[in-house]
Amino acid sequence: MGTDQSSVLSAQSILNMGAFSIARAIKDGEITSYEAVNTYIEHLEKVNPAINAVVEERYAEALREAQEKDNQDSSVTKGSLFGVPI
Repeated sequence: MGTDQSSVLSAQSILNMGAFSIARAIKDGEITSYEAVNTYIEHLEKVNPAINAVVEERYAEALREAQEKDNQDSSVTKGSLFGVPI
């Protein structure tokens, strides 16, 4: 599930960030919501067979929702965790 968008941050650094740090990186344009969500999906696909944490996969919907967030114009009110994968 690669992305054609280029991130300033590596996947590992995104995985090591807290929610507010990810939100700040999205707000500052260092990463997109799509990149954050895609990073978590790729990680889940690697580790889930061992930990069985995901019972219902909704990866396509999550990526679509992240893309919608990235495409919202600047007039939209954005909360403190806007675009962060939960």
